[in-house]
Amino acid sequence: MLLSRLFWRIFLTYAAITLIAVMLMVHVVMRSHELTLLQQIETNLNHLCISLNQGAYDFVAEPQKSNTFSSPLPKPIEMDHWITIYNMDGRAVYDSRDKTFTPSNPSATNKNLLAISSWETAKSDGSSFFYTGELSQPKSIAVHLHRIGPTIKPIAMLMVATDLSTIGSSLRNTRTMTLTIAGSMVLLMTGIGYLVVSRIIKPLDDLTQAAQSIVAGDLLQKLDIPNKDELGTLARAFNSMSEELSSRIQELQKQGKKLQENSERLATILGGMVEGVIAVDADQRLLFSNKAAYNLIEFEGLRVVGRPFWEAIRNTNIQQIVQNILYKEDQLKTELYLPRSNATIIVTASRLPGNPCPGMVMVMHDITEIRRLENMRKEFVSNVHHELKTPLASIQAYTETLIDGAIDDPDVNRHFLTRINQSVDRLNDLIMDLLKLARIESVEDAFDNLEFPMSDTIYDVIDAHRFAAETRKITLVTQPADEDLFIFADPRGFSTVLDNLLSNAIKYTHDNTEVTIRWYHKADMAVLEVEDHGDGIPFEHQARIFERFYRVDSARARDVGGTGLGLAIVKHIVQIFKGSIELKSQTGQGSIFIVKIPLARISQFA
Repeated sequence: MLLSRLFWRIFLTYAAITLIAVMLMVHVVMRSHELTLLQQIETNLNHLCISLNQGAYDFVAEPQKSNTFSSPLPKPIEMDHWITIYNMDGRAVYDSRDKTFTPSNPSATNKNLLAISSWETAKSDGSSFFYTGELSQPKSIAVHLHRIGPTIKPIAMLMVATDLSTIGSSLRNTRTMTLTIAGSMVLLMTGIGYLVVSRIIKPLDDLTQAAQSIVAGDLLQKLDIPNKDELGTLARAFNSMSEELSSRIQELQKQGKKLQENSERLATILGGMVEGVIAVDADQRLLFSNKAAYNLIEFEGLRVVGRPFWEAIRNTNIQQIVQNILYKEDQLKTELYLPRSNATIIVTASRLPGNPCPGMVMVMHDITEIRRLENMRKEFVSNVHHELKTPLASIQAYTETLIDGAIDDPDVNRHFLTRINQSVDRLNDLIMDLLKLARIESVEDAFDNLEFPMSDTIYDVIDAHRFAAETRKITLVTQPADEDLFIFADPRGFSTVLDNLLSNAIKYTHDNTEVTIRWYHKADMAVLEVEDHGDGIPFEHQARIFERFYRVDSARARDVGGTGLGLAIVKHIVQIFKGSIELKSQTGQGSIFIVKIPLARISQFA
């Protein structure tokens, strides 16, 4: 389109210049020809005036000799001209057009027929030539005035005039022919110009269309331009460039596709990592960030790539790490605590290779759970130490007292031996619970899961605790399901779960109250609830109640006995059964422990 407009501009400009040049040439030629004709007419009329001068003088100076003016001109010449003689006052005394003209019968012709300026010029200078109208117009005449008589004092003026109609007609024919030839020349030159310009523009138009196709994505373009001039050389160079460009672009596309695939794989790998990964360029703009990093640091907005690092991440410690790596250190490893997420992370930051430094990468590992487990381990060791030390200290104290002589006191020795036996039993229970918990945590195959009715096991456990409940006047209330519920679990493990829950309920409920055991099914789960009427568990302790050795009131817990491992054992067994346990409790209103185990089937009672 662009070259088409260029083509028409060039062609129309060329045609306009050609037309103007030809018209100027025609005008100059015709004007020159017209001036040449006028010069010839003036010369001829001047010669005629000279030839007629003597006869006109005799006619004016000696009218008594010649009453009429007789022209010495040949008839053919005289027929094409007319002769008029004027006196110096401008009155005509002879006119060849009027045969009855005599000096005594003057013609109506007067000096008004003549150009005043030409008349005055002829009177002063001797002669004057002028013509009326244009040579190409009809009724145009050429006039030549000539003085008669002495040079100093002429006596008359001789005018010889000729009709220019014939010459004007010839001149018009010549102009018509000239314009026809000029028009033909213009058309011919315009056609030649069209061919020349199109021969130049057409290859350029093909080049433009090929370039536009390359821009549109069709890289392989071949121009068929047979010219052997510069355009042909340009076309061949363009074809070579197109082939080379297509080959290189294809190679770059293959490499780009591989890079994109590698980048996608890398992004997938990094995105699936548990560790948080962040890449920052030299201008401190984020290049990459995976979901783990977002979850750890809590970016200001999800779309962070391309944004300044300090704008997306407001943590001053991490900002300082970026500054140190980009401008000071090559590598850095440190541990940070994030208050907002209550997480502890290890940050490993390294500078990317290159000079100048193109950026840095930072890997963040969440060690919150590790630190929590370490704290739990420390607390567990401390609790075990305390739980073992207390009965051992009692045994040691009672034993030393007996050795020091109390063994001979019958009122004291039996009591001390009973307390020693109780401490040994407590140590034995603690060690057995520790072994049981270790076995449960380390080997999931410690239980032999099978399908069995849960009601029989529940009643067996209740019967085992009935004596302890009656001792404190606690009523064990059962609310069984309407159907016989079968679960897929280990009967001994399930018995341990209920045994620990029921034992805790009896220990911590108030005297003269009741403990309720209810079971039912909800959707595809069998639900077991143990409800007591004790003091309840404050909300701030409920999240940690299933941890080992965790006690809400350590002093009261030791008074009622127990190892502090019962609920931890319950939680692990239930999880092995692919179930869950939860607590509902309010201070002063007792507690409800709810166990959910997948339901195997339901059987209607017979």
